[in-house]
Amino acid sequence: MLGISNIGGRQASNYYEKDSYYARNNEDSDRWLGKLREELSLPEHVTKEDFDRFVLGKKRAGFDLCFSAPKSVSVAMVLSPDLHRDMLASHNAAVTATLQKIEEREIGTRVRDGKRQNHVKTGNMLAGCFNH
Repeated sequence: MLGISNIGGRQASNYYEKDSYYARNNEDSDRWLGKLREELSLPEHVTKEDFDRFVLGKKRAGFDLCFSAPKSVSVAMVLSPDLHRDMLASHNAAVTATLQKIEEREIGTRVRDGKRQNHVKTGNMLAGCFNH
């Protein structure tokens, strides 16, 4: 399942800092995705400082996409460490593939042409990915 919501800069930063919402597992799975990661010379893994650099001071920092596996998957993950690892790897691969398609097909910006506002596809994004 996919849930999508707008998120403001302060809200995103507070999630990360106060509640460790985005990085509560402190795992290496917290990572940047998207073509802009390379253009911006970001490391693979997200840090609080880099995250804040992109969200603070912005009324709307972007979108929070929450990819959720069915409850049966969550229950099965506790049956064994190997099953947990394999299911998490599969979930992360599916999320990465989906975000790549979103970047390729949907990501863009608004450009004004006189009184008209047009959506122009850019094909590049920066996304922080967090397992929680």
